[in-house]
Amino acid sequence: NIKPPPPLSSLVKQFIQDVRYIVSFTDITGNESTFWYQSYPVDQQQLKLLAQFGHKKLTNTPPCEAVAVQYVNLRSESRYLYKTAVTVKTSADSTELSGHSRDFSSKGLQLETTLPVRFSKGDILLLNLPEMQKISSKYQLSALPYEVMAVSKSRTIMNLRAVEGDQPHVGRLFFQQLIQNNRAKLTQAEESPKYPGLSTALRNLYMNAQSHFALYVHRKGIRYEINTLAKGSAGNSLHQLLAIQSKDEQQLDLSLILQNNAISLHFAQQLKQMKRFDSPKAFELYVVISRNAETEQPELHCHYDYEFMSEQAKQQYVLSALQTNVLFCYKLLLSRTGRPDTDFIAPELSYISAYAIHKAKQLEEELWSVAGVIDAIDISAEIPWRFGAQAELSQQHYARQQALLAQLKQPVS
Repeated sequence: NIKPPPPLSSLVKQFIQDVRYIVSFTDITGNESTFWYQSYPVDQQQLKLLAQFGHKKLTNTPPCEAVAVQYVNLRSESRYLYKTAVTVKTSADSTELSGHSRDFSSKGLQLETTLPVRFSKGDILLLNLPEMQKISSKYQLSALPYEVMAVSKSRTIMNLRAVEGDQPHVGRLFFQQLIQNNRAKLTQAEESPKYPGLSTALRNLYMNAQSHFALYVHRKGIRYEINTLAKGSAGNSLHQLLAIQSKDEQQLDLSLILQNNAISLHFAQQLKQMKRFDSPKAFELYVVISRNAETEQPELHCHYDYEFMSEQAKQQYVLSALQTNVLFCYKLLLSRTGRPDTDFIAPELSYISAYAIHKAKQLEEELWSVAGVIDAIDISAEIPWRFGAQAELSQQHYARQQALLAQLKQPVS
């Protein structure tokens, strides 16, 4: 029997009972788009017209609280709570900052400083552990190199990772022995949510409302494949466009957007260089729909941003497509994934196993083979603005665009 998930608490129900809308923000800023917008002249006299959109300062600010999404713990080892004095500096600056550890593992530690720091992710720091040095004559616990992995908003808390060189990291060896000899005495760090169950409830509401187009990049041996996509409750325009040349709506033909070895030459090469915590790599996909002169059937043509020789060539291509055809554009965000959160879907896997264990194993293998995810964000409305299309041309193109989408939604007779 499958154990049902625990019911929502009355407090969680109270939080979500009035939720009616979900807003999803995606940053689509890029160096290329910034180049175009900064090149356009600005009429300073018209800036004051923006004042009508301003909001007055409220006397009482509505409460707003961030709720962290609870995912599977991807740490390779446990962390232990422990407070000990730490001093830190960089190789370029001899000024030492004082602080203390909050928790540690053999491969890293979380450090809290007395004063805000100016360090950023990727900086290499040199740590001294004066109190720990008093209990260890075997290890020299000074000038230990650690890399900054994250810095809190307050700039006083940093997550650090041991930097491995040709020789074993002294700090790692010391903490390994410390944990091994004192495991029963140490308190393991656990990240417990403030409102148990709220994160999962909001996560489910959010996923149910999504209309993104997502592609899953699977690693099969040394090869990378894309043959699985996700469709939200409504889907987006790219689902509709790919359905034009697909015989089965449930089996969309991805060859159009994977032409010219896009997987192996670009997506796979990027994934090989990425870590799970890296920011997504961005690509832009341009899809032009024209009419076949003989059959009057729509034909699709795709180009990626990296296929254009220059920004000017891209602008010419876009403005030409806006004149006579229908143009859609998507920003593809490629992210590296970690191991799957199989605990979250354990009841579903258990249910499938009860009837077809081979299917459950196959599904789990597919999940473990996912190396990356590509989110396709429709930025078609932004493209005419970016490349300086006239307002009348943009309006005419938008009308053709909406007419095509309405036609694609109609059932085939």
